[in-house]
Amino acid sequence: MAETAGRIQTIGGAEPVGGAETVGGAETVGGAETVGGAEPVGGAEPVGGAEPVGGAEPVGGAEPAGTVGRAGPAPPDSPPADHRKAPRRRGEVLERAIFDATLAELDQVGYLNLSLERVAQRARTGNASLYRRWPSRAELVVEAIRHVMPDREEPPDTGTVRGDLLALLRKMAARQAGPTGEIVRGVIAESLGNERVRAARARLASHRDQQVLEILHRGAARGEVRPGALTPQLAGVGPALLMSHFLLHGAPIPDRVVTGIVDQVVMVLISVC
Repeated sequence: MAETAGRIQTIGGAEPVGGAETVGGAETVGGAETVGGAEPVGGAEPVGGAEPVGGAEPVGGAEPAGTVGRAGPAPPDSPPADHRKAPRRRGEVLERAIFDATLAELDQVGYLNLSLERVAQRARTGNASLYRRWPSRAELVVEAIRHVMPDREEPPDTGTVRGDLLALLRKMAARQAGPTGEIVRGVIAESLGNERVRAARARLASHRDQQVLEILHRGAARGEVRPGALTPQLAGVGPALLMSHFLLHGAPIPDRVVTGIVDQVVMVLISVC
């Protein structure tokens, strides 16, 4: 920039005013540079990438004209892409994505804070896709749990009926002390008056009781269980008592409660006289 001490000097042929310097024909006031003749305040540089005038270099590192508003890389926390632009999924593929998203949300926010809208966003699908299939979160959660459960889960095999029952009920008690316990409480509360949720819960209970029934059949083959005890009703006694204690007293369930259910109730009902 040309020096103006004691004389008038022009750059690019433009005449400065009152001894002020000019850049490419732009006038400066009090030594501060301006672009396009605009007067800066307090000597501040032009802001916002204004276009330099007369070919002068941009002032203060401003970008040349045409770069304002240019999109840069998306920030790390930018929202997910619009699901409507992705290939459309149907049937089992879509359901699997929804179930996976449901379980991920449960792990992150818990049952009480779970919302179908967040599940839809995580699964990259529309809210309508969820509400058509599962009008309530309880129905969705139960189906998601059933989706990840194995078709057949081998019950414990310790060599005795008592040992098998203790191992199985202790495993159930441990699950109720974790995130599953919160899910169970929420689903039970929301199943009141909802036949669809009650039916889904019954399917889960049937899977649980089937394990007990298999233990009883093995015990009957060893002569430990009377044949008349091989019924779904007796198979459901132990798990039902454990669930009742959990709902009334919460978790963790003391081991003495598990042992009492097995020794004082179940074994009494099934043992050969």
